[in-house]
Amino acid sequence: MSKLRRFLSVTFGFAVLAGIAWLIWNIVLWVASLEPSYSGPTITAIVGFIGLIYAQWHSKSREIQQSHRPKKIEVYNGFFSILERFLKNPDEQKALEQGGEESLPEDLRDQFWQLNKGLIVWASPAVIKSWLHFRKVTTTGGNTLVAMDNVLKAIRKDLGNSNFGLQIGDSVKVFLRDPGEADREIKAEKNV
Repeated sequence: MSKLRRFLSVTFGFAVLAGIAWLIWNIVLWVASLEPSYSGPTITAIVGFIGLIYAQWHSKSREIQQSHRPKKIEVYNGFFSILERFLKNPDEQKALEQGGEESLPEDLRDQFWQLNKGLIVWASPAVIKSWLHFRKVTTTGGNTLVAMDNVLKAIRKDLGNSNFGLQIGDSVKVFLRDPGEADREIKAEKNV
């Protein structure tokens, strides 16, 4: 059944593309058949109309992003609360690494539950994927600082901030007492 559905969706996609190509081709032929005194203003009107549609679409898209921003910030503040708690209580971090989320206090498990719900609804795909990778690394082993750095960079990007110029580990170093710890872990991972 899924193969049939996939075939139909691909076929429909090609049909739509063919229809758009046919429409564009006919518009080009029509404009080419006009007298030169009419073709310039016609092309200008078509380009202006396309520009107007694009501007409206872009404006609406930006408006939607801005309306979601407060909810995203609320979810990400929950993430930072959990992060802060782990940094202040290394025993809870060890409990998570050794026994998983079930070994954590109930209020912290509730915070994780709320965070997961918020991420599903409000986070970008990049944030969700980096969060899932971070959770995997914390339970199976790996470089947790690099994984956390990836989550932080994905959050920054989702909120519209640039990560240009940030090196691997830079954003996570803000939380560390010894920022060189991140450099040592990154260097050790590269040498493996």
